[in-house]
Amino acid sequence: MIPFDSDDFDHVAGGLPPYVDYGPDGEERDEPWRDDAAFKTWLAEHEFQHDVQDFLLHHLPRVSLAMNHGPLLGVQKFMEDNGDQDHQVLKAGFMIVATGPNGDFIVVDIQNGGAGAGRTGWLPMAMIWRMEAPEIRSHFVATNATLGQFLRASEEQWETVPKDWYDARGAAEHDGTRPR
Repeated sequence: MIPFDSDDFDHVAGGLPPYVDYGPDGEERDEPWRDDAAFKTWLAEHEFQHDVQDFLLHHLPRVSLAMNHGPLLGVQKFMEDNGDQDHQVLKAGFMIVATGPNGDFIVVDIQNGGAGAGRTGWLPMAMIWRMEAPEIRSHFVATNATLGQFLRASEEQWETVPKDWYDARGAAEHDGTRPR
């Protein structure tokens, strides 16, 4: 079973406002997701484990939310980002749950049976396109044991958390948790 710290996740996410994307056409907001059956089918088609499906069906926000790092993905954006055929993030055993200010992916390790399952951290968006799954795994930098811890740190300890993959990699190299 993958730990998510759903209580922390729900507590912090419950206080976040909807994410507003300011693009060339002005403000864009997600439409609230309403089709739980379609989401459940999508999760099954993409072979998410049952405990992961359960967490996502009961806790993933209906719209993307504005956290300090950037958007915490709502259901529609979650399906779009994780279903993108131009990368193998999901095949590598990660699910994208948010994006950072520069577009780097904030992911949860959901590899079945993996010792680090549940760890949350960063993948470099610009570097992983068209990489094979094993190479993608080698770029993962874990920053928190669970998604709930990541979200809480992002919102309550912003001054001290990595802001993107490069920050996370640098911090891990500095404290010896990642080889140089």
